[in-house]
Amino acid sequence: MIELGSTERVPEEAEEFRAVLRDYVRMYAFLSQVIPYYDTDLEQLYLFGKHLFNVLPRGADNTKFLDDQQVRDDYIRLARRRAYEMIHRDVA
Repeated sequence: MIELGSTERVPEEAEEFRAVLRDYVRMYAFLSQVIPYYDTDLEQLYLFGKHLFNVLPRGADNTKFLDDQQVRDDYIRLARRRAYEMIHRDVA
């Protein structure tokens, strides 16, 4: 927990958060290639984390902005997965 008035720990904790988020996004991306996930909540968390990581500033002057095309591609992928799940739920 950050105490009010304490600013020297904020950059360290921000970098630690970025590192944990980066590790999660990389691990999920790798595992989703190997193991099929059917949980849309995990997919949504992954997509949110992936885009959040890209938007978070990396330092004082090094910021990266969100790519709209990538967001659209990921949305289409998620929508197709949901449609696939709905079709197979009705069959089962």
